[in-house]
Amino acid sequence: HRSGLSYGFWSGKWETELTYRITDAKDPVRQKKEEDLWIMARAQMGRIDTGAGVGISRTDDRNGSILNGFLRADANMGWGTIDVSVSREAFADIAQLIENRIVRTSGTVGLSEVLSQRLTFTESYTRSDYSDSNSADDLRLGATYSLTRAAPKIATGYRFRYWDFKRQSGGGYFDPEGFTSHQVFVSLNAEKNAFHVFLEPYVGLQSFTRDGEYRNHDFYGVAASAGWKMKKCMSLEINGESGNYAGGSATGFNYYLIGLKLIGSF
Repeated sequence: HRSGLSYGFWSGKWETELTYRITDAKDPVRQKKEEDLWIMARAQMGRIDTGAGVGISRTDDRNGSILNGFLRADANMGWGTIDVSVSREAFADIAQLIENRIVRTSGTVGLSEVLSQRLTFTESYTRSDYSDSNSADDLRLGATYSLTRAAPKIATGYRFRYWDFKRQSGGGYFDPEGFTSHQVFVSLNAEKNAFHVFLEPYVGLQSFTRDGEYRNHDFYGVAASAGWKMKKCMSLEINGESGNYAGGSATGFNYYLIGLKLIGSF
């Protein structure tokens, strides 16, 4: 269970946000809690959208703090965008990860090419190092085609992923060797008056080796959200996600997520 409280404000050209978050996780043998405090800022500088943040994570056993942070820059090149980011963050998706104090440090380079008003290609590569002496390479390729240009917006596409870890560390996170997935999806974005809806079901095939066992099977899932702008200064959003895609969660389990967000402006 995760809850958070954020406060955002403008400081010159910088849009700044303070966030406090609590993660309460349990499994059959343990229950762990982690608290995070972040300060983040972003600004548009010509063609480049920049962002940075620093934070501290602390677990309920009070066994020291973990320093988190990120830097990113997105450049609009006219034909598309170039994205570069680096990050360091404590892994807190399940109780075992909190107990093991797993920290992931990552660097990502991404491209997005707009070939036409309907067709977009995306590519990204991420190198990640883990505090338990593990590492991973993650390559993603995708294509999206807009079936409609006016609302409601409907699109379809394909996603490919190759993800490879140096070893299975037993730290509590999903760490496959030679993970490959092929995914097709359809997405819907609709707005009417004060309401908006997003829906994206997907299906695909995945294969990987873990702990010496090779697995190859299909997967499916869906992501959705719905929002309501109740007043000029208040909005409510409900979001959810569910599936059996092994790369969809930090641990490779079948999973579902449900979230609620309330935003007030003044």
